[in-house]
Amino acid sequence: MGMRGCSRVMGMSKPVVVGFDFSESSLRAVRWAAREAASRCRPLLARQTRCDVARSRR
Repeated sequence: MGMRGCSRVMGMSKPVVVGFDFSESSLRAVRWAAREAASRCRPLLARQTRCDVARSRR
């Protein structure tokens, strides 16, 4: 389903939010979130995340 007919709805809708770190599983999550946002006529908010392993082990 495309985004046709969604312009009015999107301005009032909460976004579908997804975080990604460029791993294969996170990129699958972004693709899923994009399809979900389109099917619900909602905007997509994707944010890149970063995990500093050395700091997280302290």
